[in-house]
Amino acid sequence: IYDDVNLIILNRWGKVVFEDSAYKNQWNGTNSKGNPLGSGTYYFFLSFDEGKEKNQGVLHIITN
Repeated sequence: IYDDVNLIILNRWGKVVFEDSAYKNQWNGTNSKGNPLGSGTYYFFLSFDEGKEKNQGVLHIITN
């Protein structure tokens, strides 16, 4: 629905591990270089509609 969607994923220490300013719902648990993220807690920030709408939360990645 929105053309301007921004996604930022941070690790538990606040370091940006993934960022996409033209996000199209394609993130698959990788870092910005395309490598899989390890098990752990991450935080996401999602903004759209020119920054008027914002969502944030916590996600947990569990790997084998």
